[in-house]
Amino acid sequence: MSVPPWASHERPVVGDTLAFIRSRCTACQGVMMTGEKSVPRLLDEECIFCKIIAGEIPCSRVYEDEHILAFLDVNPIARGHTLVVPKEHFPTLLDVPVELGGALLFAMKRIGAALRTTTGASGFNCMQNNFSAAGQMVFHSHWHIIPRFENDGLPDWPGGRYKDSAEMQQLAKSIGTQTSED
Repeated sequence: MSVPPWASHERPVVGDTLAFIRSRCTACQGVMMTGEKSVPRLLDEECIFCKIIAGEIPCSRVYEDEHILAFLDVNPIARGHTLVVPKEHFPTLLDVPVELGGALLFAMKRIGAALRTTTGASGFNCMQNNFSAAGQMVFHSHWHIIPRFENDGLPDWPGGRYKDSAEMQQLAKSIGTQTSED
């Protein structure tokens, strides 16, 4: 049985300049967000996550493989709050190639389990924000793994309601139609 590339336990060597990022970046050189569209512009030097990946800014590394880097958030919601970042620059989830999904899921599962063990957390949230309206502040796609504890005071998502089941079914149909289009 062959081992998928993201399952390797070897740490890849990452260059100490942004040349590594530029050479592999498919969206790059940085991105400016305007409305719902990604417009390329030469700003990768300003992407804090690209600088962390390139080794120009230090981080508290918790996981690394060929495709992914994970490190502790400097402004944690909870002790152990970890950011999982693709090593290539993709502004939002919509820009991340499907082929990277396995590596991301592998890393998030491994980190989530490690956080529960090391922090004693009862659970964890895996969250990702896309575009400014959803709270994305760094336009390099990333996931937050946040340890959670019983009665930790962090809010859960507030539940909402549809006007009626017809509204819900119509919305589901519209979304379903869009997912089948390329």
